[in-house]
Amino acid sequence: MAKKKKTNGIQFPSVLAFERKLSPSDGWFYATAWENRYEEAVPVPVGTKAVRGTISHKEKKTSQGDPSKQGGGDLKDANLQRVDYAALPEDRDTLKVVFTLKAIGGLDEPFVCDSRDFAKKHEVFVAGLDEETYAELARRYVLNLVNGRPLWRNALAAERVETKIAYSKNGERKEFVFDSDRFSKLSFEVPEEYEKEIAELTEAMKEVLSSPRKEAKNVLFEVEIYALMGKGQEVYPSEEIPYETKKKEKKDKKEVEKSKILYSSDGKAAFHSQKIGNAVRTIDTWYPSYATEGFPIAVEPYGQVTSMGDVFRKGDHSFYALYGKAVEGGVLSKEESAYVAACLVRGGVYGGSDE
Repeated sequence: MAKKKKTNGIQFPSVLAFERKLSPSDGWFYATAWENRYEEAVPVPVGTKAVRGTISHKEKKTSQGDPSKQGGGDLKDANLQRVDYAALPEDRDTLKVVFTLKAIGGLDEPFVCDSRDFAKKHEVFVAGLDEETYAELARRYVLNLVNGRPLWRNALAAERVETKIAYSKNGERKEFVFDSDRFSKLSFEVPEEYEKEIAELTEAMKEVLSSPRKEAKNVLFEVEIYALMGKGQEVYPSEEIPYETKKKEKKDKKEVEKSKILYSSDGKAAFHSQKIGNAVRTIDTWYPSYATEGFPIAVEPYGQVTSMGDVFRKGDHSFYALYGKAVEGGVLSKEESAYVAACLVRGGVYGGSDE
């Protein structure tokens, strides 16, 4: 029988999981013109091209000690590559990224838990979360929908960014348009001219996230982000991780494998839903070194940021330490409670054995 996992002396169930409460779709890429961006758009396809590059990675020492050699290759040789690319057509200057985000309630109960006692302790912790905590989480998620963060690298190349969000409530469809350049990606302050719109969207999401499972609500946000890039400019969808395959031989010559594979969905360049989700949950400014780092990170159990090769929540600041403390009746600060609640919204498998 598997032993139950202990973190900081607190025993976790061997089976414990939470379904994610923010469920994004893929983000589909379209090309349009800024002047009539609401009227017409065409899909952005993924193409392939062969390029003749140079060897540019750092030199490795060779057995011969010849500086012109690079890992068995000659630096004078061309670096032949086949790569995927995506770009706007020559008569379109604007990238349009379209996705949906569904918020779901029911944070008070685990999706699966093999300990009824632990599940009851979890319910007590969630019942103690106040409206202010739910409102702060909802506000930050909403701001990440409107500040252009879901564009990722594309935002750096954009001259202007605009976001349109629509949702339905009581049969009435509501739509808002935001100048995304007015919003910061480093803080979660709301520009004065958008306070009313952000407050309404925040309330819609907060009402769902705070609803108990027995009365769980949901709301679907439809998001369109417009980025003025320039006619024919390259755009950047998600990149696939290529799996190693044996190189095929054709007419005694080895084919050049693709060195970059871009993601497409329904024939369109696209973001993975996971990439959209990561952008939306980049709300953690409660980690210990935020005061010196100065940027929010995505909500993760240990504050991992793989692009930086760093972990920002270790030891007593990890999700397991704080959540374990909370379910055992310990007192968390408002910031710690917000972080733990955000991890539960994120969802995941948090149980497991020590074996």
